[in-house]
Amino acid sequence: IIQMPCPEIAYAGVLREPRTKNEYNTSLFRKLCRKIANNTFHIIKKYNSHGIKTVFILGVEGSPSCGVNEVSGILIEELKILLTENQLTIPIYGIHLENPKKDIINLEKLYRNLHKH
Repeated sequence: IIQMPCPEIAYAGVLREPRTKNEYNTSLFRKLCRKIANNTFHIIKKYNSHGIKTVFILGVEGSPSCGVNEVSGILIEELKILLTENQLTIPIYGIHLENPKKDIINLEKLYRNLHKH
């Protein structure tokens, strides 16, 4: 498990007012997310070059940075761009913090399906 740094903490601090994706969607914040995505991508590539596969990437639904399905967060958008540009396919799954048990079950199914081949 590799945890990506939280761009919201780096940008606005730990004690911050909640903001929407539109409020975070500035050139400075997007540049920060692009830098984090780039660092994460290079870590994934380095692991891959040594035969260690990244099984999936996790985001947090409802996050303006790390949302996946409900609203795609800015960090996830930047990471998807890098993955697509480099023709690297890694499933990205959004965790719902209010009901993580359901997501854990779904992740187990996804993991088993990925390893059937």
